[in-house]
Amino acid sequence: MFKIICLLVIFLTTAHGRIIQNDLIILTPENFDQITESQNIFVTFIYDFEVHEKFIELLEEIKKTASESDDVESRMLKFGIFDCKKNIMKCKSIGLGHKIEVRFYGNQNKWPALSEFLDQIVDEVLQEDELIESLDKPGRFLVLFKIASCIYCKETLKHWKEVKDYFRTNEYIKIYTLDCTRRRPICRKFDVSKYPKIRFFYNSRQNRQQIFEFEDSGLDRTKEGIIKFTTEHLHLTFK
Repeated sequence: MFKIICLLVIFLTTAHGRIIQNDLIILTPENFDQITESQNIFVTFIYDFEVHEKFIELLEEIKKTASESDDVESRMLKFGIFDCKKNIMKCKSIGLGHKIEVRFYGNQNKWPALSEFLDQIVDEVLQEDELIESLDKPGRFLVLFKIASCIYCKETLKHWKEVKDYFRTNEYIKIYTLDCTRRRPICRKFDVSKYPKIRFFYNSRQNRQQIFEFEDSGLDRTKEGIIKFTTEHLHLTFK
């Protein structure tokens, strides 16, 4: 299973920005019960294929690696997609909202590491969705833009987790990570081309926005440096 989980790195460096469904089972209201009751399958419930296409590609890569595994049970593992946008009533009937979700049908105890891994990726996608919806609204946002092939991004992420913990109870700031491999159009919108990129966004209630670049601060990209940069901008107001 370590080989399957490590696919995240491979996926993020080889994705082509298109939806690939050849190796995934496309579930429908008609075949849903039959498939989920007879197979071990991870089903991803999607509401927007365009936005979540990178997640779909990730499932494709995991499916491919599982099929080539020496472990018989891993080769039998299935991955599927269910379009909740087209089949909203079915999704409502099984308790789904309007956000991407992965559910496993079958003996989940056999693949706990993979289940945890997919849950983590879903959480990241949901946080990115929340950030994209929030960036035009009033508030203060600290954002790390990253890509998987960036070595310095991985080093920064170690400090980033500590920064998030430090500000966890601070109601004046929201901290996000944006994966520019998945969200390339959004990163282009903000003219992000070098990674890692840390920015502080301050949006006033008068629809005015200020953006501050961490690189202009002269601080080291460490826990202490990022916290100092953030604290200096927390109580900004427009005059």
